[in-house]
Amino acid sequence: MFKDLLNTVKNYALIPWMGMLSDQLYQFLPSKDGYSLKASTNLSRIKYILLSREHYHEIQKDYPVESRKELDKIVKLELATKTDAIVLYRIGEYKNKKRIVTFAEINANIHSYFQHAYWLLCIPESWLISSIFEHQLVKVESKVAPYWLYSTGEKITSHAIKGLFSASSAFCAAVGISDNNKPVQLSKKQVIDLFLNNSFKFLTANFKGVLVTKKQMSSFNYSDLLPGIIAFVSVFIIYNFSTTLYLENHLANLQSEQKTLIKKAGRLFLLQKKVKSKADKVVALNNTLFVTGVPLTVWQDLLPLFENPSLQFKSITVLSKDHKVRFMAEAPKATAILEQISKLKNIENAHFYTDVVQIKNVERFTIVYKYLDKKIPMKVEKTDNG
Repeated sequence: MFKDLLNTVKNYALIPWMGMLSDQLYQFLPSKDGYSLKASTNLSRIKYILLSREHYHEIQKDYPVESRKELDKIVKLELATKTDAIVLYRIGEYKNKKRIVTFAEINANIHSYFQHAYWLLCIPESWLISSIFEHQLVKVESKVAPYWLYSTGEKITSHAIKGLFSASSAFCAAVGISDNNKPVQLSKKQVIDLFLNNSFKFLTANFKGVLVTKKQMSSFNYSDLLPGIIAFVSVFIIYNFSTTLYLENHLANLQSEQKTLIKKAGRLFLLQKKVKSKADKVVALNNTLFVTGVPLTVWQDLLPLFENPSLQFKSITVLSKDHKVRFMAEAPKATAILEQISKLKNIENAHFYTDVVQIKNVERFTIVYKYLDKKIPMKVEKTDNG
């Protein structure tokens, strides 16, 4: 809802005051598709402009100043001496005990627009792009002057795609990055979309640097600026308000997802314990029987014997050459077990392999029988450990 409200305010309150200076001056107009461009004749109406790269040249200076606020004052004092120039500035991040300030000195041949149009905010195209695509090689398409762009956050580097820099490898070498970087390609339309949708975030960090003040104009009409200021402030407030609500809602969703994941983790932990318990039982049974490599079909046919709680298996061996199975067990009555196993399917000629031995209250015995199913794998004979 708030996103729709923001778009509505942006389309009908802010876009009519926005423009772009590239091959000529354009004004943005609201439309069903978001916006349309038309050559502008009403220069005084445009308050918020995107300046194409060919209309300014960049200069960079290092300042050993950590405080952004103090550096802002220093830069303004320096620019106050340039009465015949219009210079914008962007203060970079503090790194290696210094800040890099990028200046955009606007070409003299377009100063007339500033003198008569009373523009309020002027955003250099390369600065806006670099704030979005940090540490990425960018190729900006343009019929007038396409260029390469790379930003480290504290420093912006751009160069026209011509001559030595026609290939990206030369530009990559100049900025000190690998030429294996695949460039992000931006058309003019994509740059305009960035201007319309992402410039608010850029302005929160660079508002003072792109604000064209009274000292930089030959004349200044406050009443003419008022509608643009109101439109910008309205969108800025709604943008920040909707962003706050979005973040709060997103946080609530993340907390809900976290609770769900905790529940799932708890269920997985219980399932893991059950699986481990079953695995331990299987291992215990295997250790008790001292068997490995016994075919599953053998266990299936002996399954009825496991229903007898008084029967305790000690070992089992498959005599693969003779298709025989031999097992040692203990039970109160050995003859009862022999009688039971003789009645099972797929089993014949079951008999005692050794004498029955009385041990306390049970009898220990070994039974051998022939297995009728010839599908038993021909495995190496296993000897019992008992």
